[in-house]
Amino acid sequence: MKWRSLEESAEGGETRSLAQVFAERKKLIAKYVPTDIQAIHERAISEVRESGVACRASRIGETPADFELANQNGMLLRTADLLQNGRLVICFFRGRWCPFCVGQLEAMNSIYPQIQALRASLIGISPQNGTPLLPHGRPASVES
Repeated sequence: MKWRSLEESAEGGETRSLAQVFAERKKLIAKYVPTDIQAIHERAISEVRESGVACRASRIGETPADFELANQNGMLLRTADLLQNGRLVICFFRGRWCPFCVGQLEAMNSIYPQIQALRASLIGISPQNGTPLLPHGRPASVES
């Protein structure tokens, strides 16, 4: 099964909601991914849910914790610098290999002009490194 990269997806070309895209991808996983691998995924998802990490995440409108991370070009990005331009939209994603993360990034890419119009910055933070994921040059994958 091949997931579309951002380069392969036409800007603004997706008309389905993100929930619809995720539902389709879940069906494809159920069809093509072996059940033992699906069980591992479900166990990992349960562990993350039970950890309570979502309850500790910053909420909309809260100032994010200070960070300094290098982007895919080695340039340091700092919270304070990014917030000087206005609000900051942060997408956390596991990596380009994750079909749900790619779907989220495609959705964010489609609304990027609206984010810019609101004078906000968009960044993606992933443990995966070296591959820019959001086009336009400005929103960059940030390595952790």
